[in-house]
Amino acid sequence: MFHLSGWLLKVTLIGTALCLAYILYLILGGYLQTETRKVADAARLVGNGFAIFGLLLAVAVIVRLWDELAFALLVGVGGAAVTFGLPILMSTKGVNPNAGVARSLLDTTTLAGKLILAVALLRVIVGIVQYIREAPQREAERRLQAEREQLGPKKAQEATSRYGKCWQLPFCHAAIREVCPAYQARKTCWKFGRGCNCDPTMIEMMLRQGALKSGAVGAEQKRTQIEYMREELQASATAGTTERTIPCSKCPIYNEHQRQKFALVNPFIIVVTIVLFVIAFPVVMRAYGVVLGTLSKFAEKFIIQTGSVQWTAAQWFQNLDTPAVKVFFILIAFAFVFAYILKLVEWAIFVKKI
Repeated sequence: MFHLSGWLLKVTLIGTALCLAYILYLILGGYLQTETRKVADAARLVGNGFAIFGLLLAVAVIVRLWDELAFALLVGVGGAAVTFGLPILMSTKGVNPNAGVARSLLDTTTLAGKLILAVALLRVIVGIVQYIREAPQREAERRLQAEREQLGPKKAQEATSRYGKCWQLPFCHAAIREVCPAYQARKTCWKFGRGCNCDPTMIEMMLRQGALKSGAVGAEQKRTQIEYMREELQASATAGTTERTIPCSKCPIYNEHQRQKFALVNPFIIVVTIVLFVIAFPVVMRAYGVVLGTLSKFAEKFIIQTGSVQWTAAQWFQNLDTPAVKVFFILIAFAFVFAYILKLVEWAIFVKKI
């Protein structure tokens, strides 16, 4: 599939470029104003070719660069440029985009632009579904990574709640938990300021006190336990120093805490985002009309018509002010915003450790 998409990308890129070049040749050369059979046939042929190659190019780019959601946005921008740009370019050459050969050509290219936008929208929707569906797998991978980075033996039991304290989480050193100041204060180690994975002095003190409390084993076994735990912890802790050996962001206990936080926050963010979108939908629909009117006035400033047929940008932009087109563009915008909100939440919790 990867090699096929690479081959398809090259072919469709060349085909799209050639078709677009010929469309520009027709527009800039003023040939669309001549209502001849030859021009009509050429415009129809190149328009269909552009639609086919452009749509396949969008698919090839998204498949080839599937893991990069930003390229789906780039494809969407390209679709919007085709939908909005060609009518404005025609108007600058005095061509009425609502009549004759120009109308036929624009119908085809506009349809191509909307289909390209639909491909980008589909990629975003699939990405959102995939992101939500693979959340448990990512959590398992983070837990496995934490196990690899842990500084001591893992607790046998899992957390007693969905959002536990540090002593309720895996990777807390159960053998020395009772003598941990953070546990005695019933305050999480990241709020207490030090804990069993980061404070060398506390580690040494807890090792000694933990060994003294284990009266059921012999002296030789106690020394063996102490040496074993010290070897486990000295990978990142040097006894006798007072500085923390690792920040909270690298502590497996804190990372498990962040994983639980994400499991609670992510569904809430999804629901809130959807609810806010539903509430704001009427406002966004009205805003769409305002933005479209603003774009129409802005485009009018750059339209220099030299032909005998005079028209305004508003005449074309009103084609985009139908309810179906409004909903289409708003759903595309929402899908992109929704996808990046989910990525932002994951980044904030797992990268910035908020």
